[in-house]
Amino acid sequence: MTAPPGPAPAPAARRRTPPRAGQGSGSVQAVRRALQLLKAFDHDRPEWGVADLCDRFGYRHRSTVSRLMTTLAAEGLVEWNPATSRYRLGLVVLELAGVLTEGLDVRAAARPAMEALCRSSGETVSLDVLHDGESVVVDQVTSPSSVRYVCWVGRRVPVHASSAGKVLLAFQDGAATEALLRRLTGPTGSLPRHTGRTVTDPAALRRELADVRAAGVATASGEVSDEIAAVAAPIRDHQGWVVAALAVNGPTFRLTGERLAALRPDVARAGAEVSRRLGFGSHRGDRPLP
Repeated sequence: MTAPPGPAPAPAARRRTPPRAGQGSGSVQAVRRALQLLKAFDHDRPEWGVADLCDRFGYRHRSTVSRLMTTLAAEGLVEWNPATSRYRLGLVVLELAGVLTEGLDVRAAARPAMEALCRSSGETVSLDVLHDGESVVVDQVTSPSSVRYVCWVGRRVPVHASSAGKVLLAFQDGAATEALLRRLTGPTGSLPRHTGRTVTDPAALRRELADVRAAGVATASGEVSDEIAAVAAPIRDHQGWVVAALAVNGPTFRLTGERLAALRPDVARAGAEVSRRLGFGSHRGDRPLP
């Protein structure tokens, strides 16, 4: 779409050459004002008229806002909606957002929090994603202890018997969760058993997943292996989708029930920190959480 006609250009005799980089503060002020106008657009107010923007930011001269919006429209950052006689964000903003989100690697975003959590807990910290119905380790920071949990990148863990898997399962769309449970139970109607503590009743697992959603963390002790206990929290992307799980893993003799309970707040904070690095909560438009 084309922008509405802007103010008439200044006469040739009054035109000035653009200042070079570092010259004066006028260009810097114009950039700041333009960015301020761009930030006005949000889910609650997706369109703005020039007069409305003047009122919003206290500009006395409408021509100032008009020139800035005309320039932003020429660059594709905003576009004119003739149906409402207001501006809205342009497609260039979407293109820039796509570049940003494609460059946000969850492993890179999670690494600092994983290292800090490993130092504070003294245990191995893993990063898991859901793939083909299983929890898959995509990164880990290994405990410095001589007796520790060690896995490998690419290891697959049953979703119903691990803390990370329960997180990934709990925060899926409800239909997706049920489809995966049906796939896991198969004709027997029971979930696969790995130890004597594995939850094999789908109804019992559903109740546990509801608790995970309410608490924001999941624990597992001796369910996939008699010797392993863990606590995990979700990692959300910029749209609010749970894309990974961050887990502290260790031997059951060290990660007792009391120790797991004490770690829950730390793991939840680490997951929230990584989610912020991925853009979650950066604007009011995040979709309702599942």
